[in-house]
Amino acid sequence: RRAARLLAEALEAQYVYGIEFVELNIGRDVGGDTGQAIVARRPLSGAALTCHSSQYDWFATADEPRLGQRVVLHADLPVADTMVRVYAAHLESNDLFGDKRAVQSKELLDAAQARACERPQIVAGDFNAPYCGAPELEVLRDAGFVDAIATAGDVEPTHSGGFRLDYVWVKGFRVVAGGVVRGLGASDHDALWVELELE
Repeated sequence: RRAARLLAEALEAQYVYGIEFVELNIGRDVGGDTGQAIVARRPLSGAALTCHSSQYDWFATADEPRLGQRVVLHADLPVADTMVRVYAAHLESNDLFGDKRAVQSKELLDAAQARACERPQIVAGDFNAPYCGAPELEVLRDAGFVDAIATAGDVEPTHSGGFRLDYVWVKGFRVVAGGVVRGLGASDHDALWVELELE
């Protein structure tokens, strides 16, 4: 099933999707692909994928063999009289000390500087960072991004393993409200939501 397309159809929205991995064994007869998606009711433009250079070799593992590489998907959408750059991120999970994720965060910021410069930006997704001071998160803080969910007052775990792995980082916005919708059962991750205003 094409989840991004189905969501877009249900919301009468547009979407872009970037393949991250072709899964070779995901517990069913036919494999499939996984990746990042952006779904929006506003027109999407300038979609691009940034392929990360530092990552775990998933093809070499018998547990979860897959072909591909970690990517961040990004696109522009109009808000008021400006264009906002939106990023869907999924940093490396098999990286105990966060060295690969820190490189991936820097590559994400390089893409942000090249594509958006000082425009408003939203970076959201699964950062796989096991603690709030992890280097991959500090990279974003040092670049002026704000943790929208924490600003809204929720710093509790977002993953069934008891960790806060999922974030919405914003730049050029004021956080009006936000939180985590827990217990939906659709994933091992909970859903995040934010309400933002342009600064």
